[in-house]
Amino acid sequence: MNASATSVTQLALLHQADVVLMHNYAPAPLVLTHGKAATVWDISGKAYLDFTAGIAVNTLGHAHPAILQAISTQAQQLMHVSNLYATQPCIELATKLTYLGGFSKALFCNSGAEANEAAIKLARKWAKHHKHATATELVVFGNAFHGRTVGALSLTPKDSYQVPFAPLMPHVKVGVFNQIEGLNTLITENTAMVMVEPIQGEGGVNVASRQFLQALRQRCDETNTILWFDEVQCGMGRTGSLFAFEQVEEIHPDGVSLAKGLGGGFPIGAILTTEKLSDTFQPGDHGTTFGGNPLACAVALAVLNELTQPVFWANVRDCGKLLQEGLVQLRVDFPQLVTDVRGVGLMQGLALAEGKLAVGNLVTHARNAGLLLVGAGGNTVRLIPPLVVTPAEIHQALGVLRSILVDA
Repeated sequence: MNASATSVTQLALLHQADVVLMHNYAPAPLVLTHGKAATVWDISGKAYLDFTAGIAVNTLGHAHPAILQAISTQAQQLMHVSNLYATQPCIELATKLTYLGGFSKALFCNSGAEANEAAIKLARKWAKHHKHATATELVVFGNAFHGRTVGALSLTPKDSYQVPFAPLMPHVKVGVFNQIEGLNTLITENTAMVMVEPIQGEGGVNVASRQFLQALRQRCDETNTILWFDEVQCGMGRTGSLFAFEQVEEIHPDGVSLAKGLGGGFPIGAILTTEKLSDTFQPGDHGTTFGGNPLACAVALAVLNELTQPVFWANVRDCGKLLQEGLVQLRVDFPQLVTDVRGVGLMQGLALAEGKLAVGNLVTHARNAGLLLVGAGGNTVRLIPPLVVTPAEIHQALGVLRSILVDA
């Protein structure tokens, strides 16, 4: 098929997508067909360096042999049996995750929003038994993103997300991210859970300070409140350690939500809890038909086995440092266009000057130049490549960004 024919095919498919798919997304004008490592191709054969990674999902990039082998092997044995029966992949994944994270129990589901929904239910039930019947308040922070289901959306304090679907779940309080002052009145005896992202992804790649997380841990201990970390986007190796909270060694949450990178592209979510919460759920309290199915767990195990190789961490840390240093240099060289660089490891945000360069425009220019990026809050572009990205690909992406800024 020649270039003209593939262009017509791509346009036809995009038109068909517009006809048959609901318009809750505004996809880029291209149809992707396949990928390998950190590169994807569209139907016309054009290659793109993928620094979106399925929005921090494709941990091992595209078509990783360990994932392909896990899918093939497990699909020939058991794909799904429901949680009425135990399976070996589910047990092995729970054992490995809880051990590596210093947790006691795991619950598997299908997505980050579903993980956070489970956390809400768990916290509310625990608080009623261990605090008092009216300890139902949930505390989150400005610019947080915890999901789009009704419960998780109630914990995502952004008007454009919430207002069309109001009224939402009550008893939610919103604090100021990274502000310690006022925590004593924000978190009280009526608080069931504090949920926080160690690094806010959708909100603008905002990194929680060590002092802020320490203050949250202290106040939660004082009030017998659950401290919950949402690591759906920032967990599973993206910061250079398996869990983002490991970057602050002396702070450990009572529970953590995982998804995205856990399955490396295969849908799976999880919550992990300490012994404090382990016996809260009893049979009938919560369910998820597909959650923890043997196929998803086998894939997640394959991903986890790759992530726990020492050589893997070295690449993430080295490439993360290279990426951050390159972005900082862009800020130095283009102070009128770039206002800040935020992030840890391979989760970086480039904040652009309001009124000078819009994220949408930068993302479009980058895509035309063969680099896929995704925006975030605060006029920020996220750079969240697969964790198998190479130094050469980091330099390539930085070169594309530089050329766009030169022409802006």
